[in-house]
Amino acid sequence: MAILMQTVFSPRYGFDLEKDVINSFKATTPLAYGKIVVPADATGILSLGNDYGYFLLEEVTADGPSLLEHALGDFQYEKKASANTAVTVLIPRKGNIVRTKWVVQGDGGVSIAVGNLLDIVNGVYATNAGNNGTKGLLKAIVTDSLGNTLYDVEIL
Repeated sequence: MAILMQTVFSPRYGFDLEKDVINSFKATTPLAYGKIVVPADATGILSLGNDYGYFLLEEVTADGPSLLEHALGDFQYEKKASANTAVTVLIPRKGNIVRTKWVVQGDGGVSIAVGNLLDIVNGVYATNAGNNGTKGLLKAIVTDSLGNTLYDVEIL
């Protein structure tokens, strides 16, 4: 499962993983790895964002790692949704680049292409009808060895 997770999202350039990672927020509902999340002010409970908060570095599921994942020791990217368990997030920094599958065609019908300016909608990057998005710039479209389409996005 860890190999699959790595194809969904990865920090590419400019991050310092010693300083840009936080492990104190909680997730009480399932959330997908690599999506953009924001914490509630009072509780620190994460939800999907429409603006920058953080990138989620672990899959949050309703039931946590499976018995097979426990047996294989392959559950380091998965946590059970709980108000008692901290999940790991990555701080976005202007100018850094992430590789993600979480780019969608926005409501304006703008196709996904290199050079698109992007907004954030429900935790994912979305193309902007006027190509005047303020959150990201699509730098490259790549296909990984498993045939997944991934996008290199510069954080604006």
